[in-house]
Amino acid sequence: MGQQVRHYRLTLTTMGPVHVGTGSTLGKKDYFVVDGGKGVAVLDVRKFVSQLNQGQVDAYCEFLQDTGARNDQAEGFEDFLNEHRELRRVAEQSLLYRVNMRLAQKRDGSYRYFDVFECVKDPDGRPYIPGSSVKGVLRTALLQHLIASNRVEYARRYRRETCLKHEREGEADGDIDAHAFWVERIEQEDPNDIMRYVSVSDSDPLDVKDLAFVQKYDLFSKRDTASHKRNQNGRGDTAGNRLNLYRESIKPGVKVTLSLDIDPRIDQYLDGFKLDRAGLERVLQEAAKIYDETFASHFDIPEQGASAKKGSSSGGKGGGNDTRCQFVYENGPFKGMRCRNTAVAGTSFCAQHQGSASASHESTVCYVGGGVGFASKTVEGALFPDDRGASSEAARVSIKRVDEVSHILFEQFPTKLDESRYGGLAREVQDAGFSPMQKQYPGRQGKEDHRHWKDCELHVSPHTLKMGKIGSSSYYEMGKCRISVEER
Repeated sequence: MGQQVRHYRLTLTTMGPVHVGTGSTLGKKDYFVVDGGKGVAVLDVRKFVSQLNQGQVDAYCEFLQDTGARNDQAEGFEDFLNEHRELRRVAEQSLLYRVNMRLAQKRDGSYRYFDVFECVKDPDGRPYIPGSSVKGVLRTALLQHLIASNRVEYARRYRRETCLKHEREGEADGDIDAHAFWVERIEQEDPNDIMRYVSVSDSDPLDVKDLAFVQKYDLFSKRDTASHKRNQNGRGDTAGNRLNLYRESIKPGVKVTLSLDIDPRIDQYLDGFKLDRAGLERVLQEAAKIYDETFASHFDIPEQGASAKKGSSSGGKGGGNDTRCQFVYENGPFKGMRCRNTAVAGTSFCAQHQGSASASHESTVCYVGGGVGFASKTVEGALFPDDRGASSEAARVSIKRVDEVSHILFEQFPTKLDESRYGGLAREVQDAGFSPMQKQYPGRQGKEDHRHWKDCELHVSPHTLKMGKIGSSSYYEMGKCRISVEER
């Protein structure tokens, strides 16, 4: 008689915003200003239309169909309400949810609108985290464990040219993935991936009040002086890039639960490793350590919810080496913020929150969803670890890993130059071992230059860490969660 399926409960506590996208966006016609300009609200269209008379419905439909001569000239819903003031109270009584943020205004007083990438929701409009997203986290962690256990064999199978294709698709190198997970089919119709023995449910649905609009922010690494961003007065944001890209995301401080089932038949393919509760916790902790040592430690990561200015970090090195208590308030005025106390030695929590440590068992950090960046979803960190035995901090980095990743990223985001005007920069890029592309039009250096040719000099690739900005000054690592495993 076969072994029984192992049943577990996974608990994710969001430490940063989590976005799992649908491909759709919320536009300027979907939201409006509330609270005297201090907030933005998403309209419940069905509820709004149900309260309108026929003339008002006709006016609203005409507004929706008007795209303007150009999209940026089309009216937003806030403009529509300014023209139909009698409908503002109806709109304010027809909210899906509201977020605390101010829309920037132009000189003429009109608002600057933006599109927001929507997150996945159930048929009732409630956000959730799909089981496939969490299964992807477990798959990557298990693959990194297998690689670290037999690094020579996996490094032999590594090919940069095959990674170029698979990294674009958010997957590991095909040869490596196949060696780790693919087995001969028992029946022709059977899948040959051993991860078929792992099943993760979708999370319990959340409340729309758990959502926020999150602006994309790329934090520069410690070694990056950001000289390319300084203006003639020596000013400019030298900590990172704030981008005009917004994602609808689950807020920090939200607890999410999912069910995990593991068929023990997977163990026969794991070279003596047992994927039970202890095994799960081990691979998750190993993945967090790899991410921290090979990537996050190269950044001055600000405290969760703090400003992203350089020098504003708490002294921790991100990932699993942060010395502050990992407790995140789930309710009250500090919801989404981390405890400011120092963790007790050998634990992740302060004395006040040690109960959280025992309740969450061996919880650790992972990164879930979209916008979290290259390093958390790929395996180069496990393939080419830092040289921890080197004599200097500058040497404790894998030149092989940085070189490989930088070339993969440069292939996707090449530097484009008008060499007739930027010949010196072109030579600098070429001297670093890369081939810039000729721009199709003359003029200034383009914003599409992601500077991956500088990654070896900066000792980390990619040289930006993906963060999200909520409100006017709160910054978080995108997708960062604490994950714990319990039997059920």
